[in-house]
Amino acid sequence: MLFENLFDTKSINMILVRHGQAGRRDPDSGYIGRSLTKTGIQQAKSLGVHLSDLAIDCFYSSDMARSFQTAKELHIHHPHSPFFINTSLREITGLSRPEAPLELSDSDKRVQRNELSRGRRFARDLRMNHHSGDVVAVVAHAGINNLILANLCNLTYRKTVRYLWSHTSVSVLNVTSSSIVFRTMGYTSHLTPGLITYENDPD
Repeated sequence: MLFENLFDTKSINMILVRHGQAGRRDPDSGYIGRSLTKTGIQQAKSLGVHLSDLAIDCFYSSDMARSFQTAKELHIHHPHSPFFINTSLREITGLSRPEAPLELSDSDKRVQRNELSRGRRFARDLRMNHHSGDVVAVVAHAGINNLILANLCNLTYRKTVRYLWSHTSVSVLNVTSSSIVFRTMGYTSHLTPGLITYENDPD
């Protein structure tokens, strides 16, 4: 697929990506959470090559290791494009997903409010900080990606369709101030069948 054919000069063009497969926590990485497995690195490198010919204006990543490492494999092919680490893109807990319990403790409510606020903030800032024709790559996590999509569509998280993201799958969206067009969802043609995974490696 030629992604250029999905871009719109009248919209912000968002390339939304889930990180590669993650495994053990790496305390020496300088980042939060688990690092990529060997498979995750292969997935990220394959996607980086696949997107290397695109004119990507900027990159966003969460500060969690698996997202940052994936984003850097993409950014290496676009060294002159700005690269931003955004803590709003950290993964969310089950408290902010559609299946979350209706009754929560006060401490859980605070966590939920913070997470839902991060999703709203990133969706708002994307529209405020970018212009029509921009191509923006966002590398984050399945849960927060779904929450961002809900906010861009003006849906509450309770009404969100739960979308299953495989590792380094790509969705392309045309975003305006008042609408969002899904051009492709869950694209994985950069991966061989043996590299398509959904679950992180607990070991």
